[in-house]
Formats: sequence, structure tokens, C-alpha cells
Amino acid sequence: MNEFSLERVNQFVLEKHHLTPASKESDIVKVVKDICALHATGAPIPYLSLWNRVKDFKKEQLNEELYEKKTLLKLFCMRNTWHIVAVDQSPEFFKATLAPHGFEAQVKYLNKALEQSNLLARFTDRKLREIHRKILDILSKKGPLGARQITDLIPELQLRIPYSVDKPYAGHFRIGQRIISGMCFTGLLAQVNPKGSWKSRLYEYVPMKEWLPDLNLDSLNESEAKKRVVLHHLSSFGPATEEDVAWWIGLAKGETREILGVVNDQLERVRIQGLDGPFIVLRSDLDALERCESQEGQVNLLPNFDPYVMGYKNRLRFGPEENIKRAFFTRRTGGFVEATILVDGRIVGIWDYKEQKDATLIRLSLFEKVDRDVLAKINAEARALGKFISDKECKIC
Repeated sequence: MNEFSLERVNQFVLEKHHLTPASKESDIVKVVKDICALHATGAPIPYLSLWNRVKDFKKEQLNEELYEKKTLLKLFCMRNTWHIVAVDQSPEFFKATLAPHGFEAQVKYLNKALEQSNLLARFTDRKLREIHRKILDILSKKGPLGARQITDLIPELQLRIPYSVDKPYAGHFRIGQRIISGMCFTGLLAQVNPKGSWKSRLYEYVPMKEWLPDLNLDSLNESEAKKRVVLHHLSSFGPATEEDVAWWIGLAKGETREILGVVNDQLERVRIQGLDGPFIVLRSDLDALERCESQEGQVNLLPNFDPYVMGYKNRLRFGPEENIKRAFFTRRTGGFVEATILVDGRIVGIWDYKEQKDATLIRLSLFEKVDRDVLAKINAEARALGKFISDKECKIC
């Protein structure tokens, strides 16, 4: 079994993710395909991820691909979160990840939320489908509308339910917002036309069949879709463990092992020095991994939830355990990952920003000492990032 240094592996994945100067791309759709998908739960995240990967990236380029060319699509998929995927690959992600948030799961969720609110109303499959038809009919007649505009037009959508059935203390919102989101989850609606700046969370909705009339999200069966997504993950993140693949997609370990057995002739097992394995890599990637030479001094400032750091359940490839604990599952982010500072693919710190009246403040927090040249690169990257975020003066602290 071949064995590789962690430095070589990290360099290999950095290059696959277009995070080195030589691997930066001009084609946004290619970048999205090469990294599997862009995490898009927070509005600014995909823009900041692309800034790290696309030559001379401008914010309007992503909007153009999403809403004008329609080569990219926002889809609710891996780990029950929003991602941006290539339209021609959307059926594989859709079918592979639909089950946990499908129609039956939504009926169950809505009734649990109504019960927690002590409301007598209940949803049956038939009732929810009738509401779906009302929403689709309204949008077909009136054109794109925001969630509040839709809920104002349908009385059943104005009931208030907990924001989360697992955290009823987190506040309440209109049930219509959940139903509209559910229609996006099941491919009935497309979330389009953001209102406001690139950081806005307000969108309009249109029937998916009108937005992309030639797209058939059901063109693959679930088994084929899962096989494709497993191979897609390994193409973007390999070498990875079986556990990494299962966690990223949201599959059971046994099912993941079964799929890997089906495609075993396309895979190789390798070791990574200092990490528990074995690790799986596509056989077609093995020569490139063997030729890849680790380099020193590569700096990246990635947003929270960036695909590079989200591709693995075991994050020890990114540095010592104390660094990982400080970057992931923090109280400030409510249990997720901070925006990270990478040096040669390792997490050496975190960063965030705040827009003030006359300047953008970039805050850097390093977990370990870095040499003077690397620190200069981190500061230079932070200034360039601040300029991308806004045209104001950038201050670093």
C-alpha cells in the first residue's frame, strides 16, 4: 500500500480545489464541479470561496451563472444544507440526498411543530399537496415572489411555529416559510433573484419547471445518484476515509461501504503518514498524487464552511487537535466552523470581518507562531480580501 506525507496530500487537495496560484481558474462552473459544490447556507460564503479560487473574481460573475446563464443552481442537499451545484450535475446531488428531507419527512416535521405550538391544525399528505399547488399556481400567475408575499396571499401559511422543533426556545416564524423551503428541498421551487447586496438572505421563488424547464431532477435513480456522488466526493477530496465519505454525503456507514464495494475497481487504498487510515483515492488520481510536490508558504483565508475544510469528518489532516478544536464547533458560531487561515493547507488560525462606516476591519487570530515571511503573506491576503468585501479602507487587527 502506497504511503504519502501529509504535506504532499494537502498540496494535492489544495491544487484540486484551485487554492494555489497555479491552479486558479477562470471558469466558475468548472471550479464548482471540481470541488463538488459550494456551501451556500450563509449568503456571503460562496462569493468568498470563489474569490479564493477564481482569477480576478467579481461578485457579479456568480450571480450571472446562477440567475442569467443558469449554469448553477442552489440546491438543498449534503447534510441537509444549501449548496450551489452545476445544473447538469444537480440530479445526482438531489436524488442522493433527498430522503432525509423528502415529502413525508416534511409532513412529520410540520405536525410536530404545530403540536409544540399547541395548535389543533394538522397536515395530511393531501392537505400539504393542496397548499403546494396553490403556491405554484400563484407564482405561475404573478411571477417571482418573496416568501412574505407568498404567505400573505394564503391564510394557511400564516400560522406561527417554532423556528426549530429541536430548539423551541429559538423563536417562531410563519409556517409558510418552512413550507416554501420544503418545496425547494423537494425540487418544486427554485430560490432566485436575491434582494439587496451579495450578503442578502432575501430571495424570490419560482416554480423549478419554469426556471429550468429542461431539467429533470428525477432523471437518476437513488442508487446511481449515490454512486456518482461518492465518486465525485473522492475526486474532489481524496485521499479520504470511508467515514469521511459517509459523513460528507450523509449516508450510513454500511451503505457507503456497499457503494465503495461496487466501484472498487476505480479505487486505490493508500496511507498518510501520521494519520489513521487507510485512505481511499481514485485510481485515476494516483499518478497525479505521486507526482505532486509539496510547497511552502501557500496562504489562504477561507470563509466558514468552505468546501476544503468541510470535506472530512476527521480534520486532523489540517493540524494539531488543539487547533482543530479552536476552529471547529466553537460557541461563537453555534457549533460550526470558523473562517480559517491556512498555511500550506493547515489551519493556523481564524479570521473574521466587520464593516465599519469608513473601513473594513479584518480580525486575525493565529493559533501558532509563523515566520515573518508567512505573516506578511497573511496580512497581504487579508488586505486583498478586505478590498473584495468592500471598497473601504482595510484595517487589520
